[in-house]
Amino acid sequence: MTSLQVSWDDDAFGFNMDFEKDECSSHMNAAKSEKGCWFMSSVMFKYNSSDESIFTNAKNAGHQVAYNNNSKMFETPQGYSSLCNKGTSLPLTGDDGTTSTTLSLSAVQLQPFGVKLGEFSKGYLCLEAMSPRNVRNQKVAIATGSVLAVVALLVIVGYYIRRTYFDRIKYQTMQ
Repeated sequence: MTSLQVSWDDDAFGFNMDFEKDECSSHMNAAKSEKGCWFMSSVMFKYNSSDESIFTNAKNAGHQVAYNNNSKMFETPQGYSSLCNKGTSLPLTGDDGTTSTTLSLSAVQLQPFGVKLGEFSKGYLCLEAMSPRNVRNQKVAIATGSVLAVVALLVIVGYYIRRTYFDRIKYQTMQ
């Protein structure tokens, strides 16, 4: 296991990510996952909501901890970095068991293991980019484009039929 810990504003805020290695889930590409996978096993965000300049009218103001212990976030085959070009959100649960915070990440590239010469390995698209929600959006775009193509084809065929059979204009030849 390895961790990334960041704090700022005189430790008023803290962010911790834990990473682990294990076998890959069944949905991973078998050819790329022979060596196993790495994933973010937990994320924790600590903050002080009593600072009125940042948290106006905060309920239960004070030191708060929000976390997500989802088993395999950003699961990626060994030797690759996790690359998420689109935004992804992680719901974080507070100590009282309710979702208190949402961590929004955009343009993220992570690689906790196997970094060589300070460079990321080849990027493996994160599952958020391939989620059913985004695939559904692509299906709508494909369906809309297909309908427009059929309509354009019908207009062209209709114009051809009209010109061929209904507009028989006899042109006179010039002599």
